Amino acid sequence: MARGPRTACAALALVVLAGTGCGAAPQIKPYDPSKPIEIKKGEYLQEGEIVESRAVRKDLGHDPRTKGHWRRADILYGSHAATGMAGGFLIGWYLGGVITEEPDPAWEAGVVGGALILTSVGLMIWSIHSRHQAVEAHNAGLRAAPGGQAYLQLPDSPFIVGPHSVGVTW
Repeated sequence: MARGPRTACAALALVVLAGTGCGAAPQIKPYDPSKPIEIKKGEYLQEGEIVESRAVRKDLGHDPRTKGHWRRADILYGSHAATGMAGGFLIGWYLGGVITEEPDPAWEAGVVGGALILTSVGLMIWSIHSRHQAVEAHNAGLRAAPGGQAYLQLPDSPFIVGPHSVGVTW
């Protein structure tokens, strides 16, 4: 089997793409609950660096200040997925009838499917907004100290909790 320049170029392109994809993976640092969180492009950041999203989800899902926002976001996300799949199925049913040239395709299914997909997009946006509200609630509970270290202000309590200390305010 003769191998020409096309094969060599394709192999080189594959190696270059594989190499750059593996080398460009972001460095993920551990999550620190005593520091503020940012969300950019779907990633959780602390001090401009990507942090472990699983740890952020676990912490914000159990924190009393953020639990409600986080639970609502999870419910909305599940609802978004279910309505989107149902809408895609109904549009596919309609398009299948059009492609197979049925005499009377179920256009009603296509309309309902489109409405479900639009509803799904709204639920997804609401879910993202609820996650942002959870992050804002988390950050509102933090207070910057003079040294730049963030502390957790417990709600309805005079106590401040830091990474290595506990304080009292009045």
